Amino acid sequence: MKALTLHQPYASLISLGLKQYATHSWRTIYQGKLAIHASARPIKTPGFLIWIDAIKLALDQGLINDQSQLPEFNQLPLGAVVAISSLADCRMIIPDFSFPCDTAQHKGCRFAVSQQTPLELAVGSWETDTYASLLKNVVALPKPIPAKGGQRLWECKINELEANNVNFTRNFR
Repeated sequence: MKALTLHQPYASLISLGLKQYATHSWRTIYQGKLAIHASARPIKTPGFLIWIDAIKLALDQGLINDQSQLPEFNQLPLGAVVAISSLADCRMIIPDFSFPCDTAQHKGCRFAVSQQTPLELAVGSWETDTYASLLKNVVALPKPIPAKGGQRLWECKINELEANNVNFTRNFR
C-alpha cells in the first residue's frame, strides 16, 4: 500500500478528521488507498502552537466537543502509521478561481485558497503553485503501527497493517 509521511501534528489532525488536505511541493497522479504515517520527528516550527490553534478552531467550529479526549501534543505518535485513507485527488493550489485552469499542464481544476475553511488554512501550507492532496474515508488506527517513513509516496508493507486487524473492507477509492 502507498503511504505518505507527515510531520506531527498534521498526521494526527488527519487521523482525527480535522484536516482533509495534505499540502506539499510535488504533484502525484496516484489515487487510491493511502496509509498516513507520522514522521519520527515533529515539525521544526513550534508544532505545539499549530496543535493548540487547530484544536481551538475545531472547538469554535463545533468539529469537536471535548478537548479533554484529545492527546497532548507531546503524546502524539511518532514514527508510526496512524490512519488509512483514500487519496482522492491532487491539484495545484491557486489564490481563487479567477485564475485560468491550464488543463494541458495540470489535471482538472485547481484547489483555491479562498475556498478553504479557517481550520484547513491554519493546518496547511497553502502557498500558490504548490499542491494539495485531498484525503477521504479516513480511518484512524486504534493503535499506531511503528514504521520507518519515506519521502513523497512510498510503499508500506500491508502485512504489518493486516496483522493489527485493520478493517480493509471499506471502499477506499
